[in-house]
This record gives sequence, structure tokens and C-alpha cells, in this order.
Amino acid sequence: MMWFCLSLVIIRRVGRRFRIK
Repeated sequence: MMWFCLSLVIIRRVGRRFRIK
């Protein structure tokens, strides 16, 4: 279940960089 928390954090960090495009 730790993956769920890690996935949310990684997606949020990557999403912000990809959203800039």
C-alpha cells in the first residue's frame, strides 16, 4: 500500500512538470 502514496507524490511532481508543456 506504500506504492499508493508514492505514486500520488511522483505523479504530482511529474504532472506539474508535464503540465507546463
